[in-house]
Amino acid sequence: MLEKLKKLGLTGYESSAYLSLLKLGDAEAGEIAENAKIPMGRIYNVLSSLDEAHLIRAQDTRPRRYACVEPAAALERLSKTRHEELTQASVELENLVSDLKSELSGVEPRKPDKTFWTVAIGDESHELVRECISGSQK
Repeated sequence: MLEKLKKLGLTGYESSAYLSLLKLGDAEAGEIAENAKIPMGRIYNVLSSLDEAHLIRAQDTRPRRYACVEPAAALERLSKTRHEELTQASVELENLVSDLKSELSGVEPRKPDKTFWTVAIGDESHELVRECISGSQK
């Protein structure tokens, strides 16, 4: 479960704290830290991060107690956030490729002394033919 939560964007400590709190029901920071094996010096940052992501709720009491939101709602929020991050990364990647195509098209190769030959077998030959065709000029 920890690895799956990490894939949804949580850190290792956040994943451990969330799962521990889910098992505990509600708890104070010290209980969560002990159960999740998170150093006390880090637990408040981890819990604050989970609270900001709306994955847990904190009571405004002394000492403060924490509880998880419903797992289905938490997973929906994580999924939506991760999807938005990946969409943004995809847009940035497309822009990067477009910029590089423009920049690289201006590079003039030197004329080789000898001809470069390559041989491809199987599926590689199809890729080589596609590459030659796409690189050819009319």
